[in-house]
Amino acid sequence: GIWDRVTALQRFETALNSNSPEAVAKTLPIVWQAMQQARLEVPFAHLFAEALAGQALTDPKAAALAWRIRLLSPDYEMAARAPVGTDAEAGFLAALAKGEPGNVLPPSPRAAAIAQGFLPNARLSPELELMLVEGHLGEAILEGIDLFARGAQGNHGDLAMALALFRRVGLEDTARRAALQLMLLDRS
Repeated sequence: GIWDRVTALQRFETALNSNSPEAVAKTLPIVWQAMQQARLEVPFAHLFAEALAGQALTDPKAAALAWRIRLLSPDYEMAARAPVGTDAEAGFLAALAKGEPGNVLPPSPRAAAIAQGFLPNARLSPELELMLVEGHLGEAILEGIDLFARGAQGNHGDLAMALALFRRVGLEDTARRAALQLMLLDRS
């Protein structure tokens, strides 16, 4: 319940304030699970990414989790400079945070769709192109949001097109952060 989450958060903050990497490594998975249950991962990342960046975590699992949490924060580009992990997903996440997911092999069909949306020559549907040509920017963005929602449910073509649209209209940060959240958060 809520009080369990509060307790987990308090223990984590105490660990952070103690400057003990071992204490942080011990409490981070517990508080993260609590944040996942409440779907508070992104606000948690906003609050604690900077503090986590300053921790010298030697536990590989805790270090990887801290890095992924940092990718959910506004400082995702800074986190991408020092990826934790050598697996394909870590490489893809780092490239995505830099806006270059096409430079690495995507680890999943969802990642491939995301990479496709970041291609320089990514195409939009004729309907979206017409909206942009006619100056219907708001309508196009709303359509992009709908496409992204369908893409998150598994329609990879819609996902790629939504990301391409966001980037085309100058919403690069939105495209990267939405794609990172889609890759990192389990919303099934």
